[in-house]
Parts: sequence; structure tokens; C-alpha cells
Amino acid sequence: MNNQDKIKQITSRFPSNQLEISEQADAVVIIAPKDSLHKVCEFLKNTLQYDYLQFLTAVDKTDNIQLQYYLYSYSHKGTVILKTTVERLGGKVDSVSSIWRTADWLEREVYDLFGVKFKGHPELSRILLENDFQGHPLLKDYSSDKMVKLPKA
Repeated sequence: MNNQDKIKQITSRFPSNQLEISEQADAVVIIAPKDSLHKVCEFLKNTLQYDYLQFLTAVDKTDNIQLQYYLYSYSHKGTVILKTTVERLGGKVDSVSSIWRTADWLEREVYDLFGVKFKGHPELSRILLENDFQGHPLLKDYSSDKMVKLPKA
């Protein structure tokens, strides 16, 4: 199944006003509203056989946080990059840990470093930093006295 076939199947299931879909290099890129994320993920796994969540990351866009899910299908040997945005401070989105087990730790990492809360996660707690750590260090405006300052050029 090529990327155009995948795009046709996705657009037949989700109206064009719900998702933005494009092709980038060898991957299908989907931009979905956060309220549709869980349904889109279930469709990608159960119908299109994207059986592996390779990676989940976040990007601080200053006015919001963009989540990027990198999915892989072993049967199609293809990649989908699924993006959604949440509020920058106190942003919440449904957990996909019930769909892909790898999301368990990946969501905890994003929570720890960016502060995004994943609703329905089985144990949303810090994974890299100490439990009493204040703040989320990958936010652009994070500051601490303990941070090493770069020398001025």
C-alpha cells in the first residue's frame, strides 16, 4: 500500500475539515485536533496496521505545545507522523497508552519535561526528574539558578 492509498483511506474515514493530511518525504503527515487524536490513533493501528509508536516528542511553539507521534507499520514498512497541539500551560490530551504500550514511558517523558497531561494514563508521574522538581525544563521560558549560562559571544 503506497502513501496515496493510505491518504485515501484516512480521508474516507475522517472528513477533510477534521484533519490536514500531506505527504512529506516517505511519510504521511497528519495534523489532527486533540479531541480527535484517540480516534485517529485507533484507526491507524486497527485499520491501517500502524502497530508501533516509535517516538513521541513535543515542541514548545511559545503559544502552544505541538505533540508529534511517529508511527510505524511493520506490514507496510511505512511511517505516519501524527501532530496535534495542546495549550502551553496545563495542556491535556487523551493518552494513547491503551493503544500502544510504548506510549506509557513516552507520555511520562513529555509530561516530565513539558508539563502536558495525558488523560487516562495509568501512572502519569515524573520519569526523568525527581518528584519534587519544580517546573518543566524544556519549556522555552524555563529558568533556574542552577542552569549553566552560555558565554556571550
